[in-house]
Amino acid sequence: MMDEATHDLFILAALDLPNDPHGLGNLLNAEGPFSRRALALADIGFIVYVVDESRRTVTVSTFIWVG
Repeated sequence: MMDEATHDLFILAALDLPNDPHGLGNLLNAEGPFSRRALALADIGFIVYVVDESRRTVTVSTFIWVG
């Protein structure tokens, strides 16, 4: 089970993504206005998300916890 501090780190990182979605995560693939990116959280996991430039949205698709 994920401890509270780790959970909070994932949530805070996800909430911060819209501030700089291209600067925070690494590009996985892109097609048209969409880019799929991944943000590594030290050695505890990743957040995978999609940036839609046409709608100006960031959608978190996957949380990967390696704990």
